[in-house]
Amino acid sequence: MARSALRTLVLSSALALSLSAGALTAAPEPSPVPKRWQLDAAFSPLRVATVEVPNVGPRAFYYLTYKVANNTGQDLLFAGSFELATADGKVYRSGRNVPAEVTAELIARQSNPLLQDQIAILGNLLQGPENAREGLVVWPAEDLSPGTLTVYAAGFSGETAIVQAPRSAQPAADAAKPAETAKPAVAETKDPAGEQKKLDGAAPAADSGRVTLRKTKMLRYNLGGELIGLRDKPIDATEARWIMR
Repeated sequence: MARSALRTLVLSSALALSLSAGALTAAPEPSPVPKRWQLDAAFSPLRVATVEVPNVGPRAFYYLTYKVANNTGQDLLFAGSFELATADGKVYRSGRNVPAEVTAELIARQSNPLLQDQIAILGNLLQGPENAREGLVVWPAEDLSPGTLTVYAAGFSGETAIVQAPRSAQPAADAAKPAETAKPAVAETKDPAGEQKKLDGAAPAADSGRVTLRKTKMLRYNLGGELIGLRDKPIDATEARWIMR
């Protein structure tokens, strides 16, 4: 990952935590009337499923499905990205540490021939409901008593806002810089969110201590007790709204 991209990610995460904690008095809000293009999206309830992982055994995973349509009046590059946040501040990107066999198994269980994984669904999204796409995203369920889970779905709107990061985020961002000689152990997967930023002309502003926020769909789930044994029982969102993140 490039240094500027890593620093932007750290600053964005720190800023999001500061906003939720009330550290900034004027958190940016999305425009009541969309300023830029916005895709139509519908999200299924969150579910937890147990899947047999090759050479590992049964493991639990969170997943949801969604449908996205382009009624903006122009063909657009769809580069959706999803993150799952826990009540204790941990954030997981969808698909990370999820074997391909798990995603394939969950797709097969849905009995939907139009359903695609999070990579296959990316690309040029043509206009009209007939060109809508359906996708599935998955996260490892490391904690089956999470209390609260929040899903952040980005890439469905072109609206952005540039804000100044809190000063407390600067040292953390600087500490996260890789050494000059450091090289990644494996090749990085292409970041769809970064591609969408390029498309929108929203360049990262982390070098000046500023962060570019994007209009993001937030889905919050209040969970009671342990989730073991739910077996794909739907978990409905208790809150669903647009935020700048």
